[in-house]
Amino acid sequence: MVKVNLSKSSWKLVTNRLPQGSVLGPILFLIFINDLVECCEVHLKIYLFADDAKLFRHITQDKDIQLLQKGIYNLQNWCNT
Repeated sequence: MVKVNLSKSSWKLVTNRLPQGSVLGPILFLIFINDLVECCEVHLKIYLFADDAKLFRHITQDKDIQLLQKGIYNLQNWCNT
């Protein structure tokens, strides 16, 4: 169930989850995303914090737009893999 302000959703059974508070959870996550930086940083900057990733590139010329798009394609391929 999710509660937002005074509204509540109906109850739903959760069948897939990760154990919260496990010792191995953060280590396994870091191993999983370890190559994310290498796949994207050729074309753009990437900052990782906890389970968030921020990708960006300063756009000063048309070439920068193409490099940003290449970085996004690399991210998409990484996700698909």
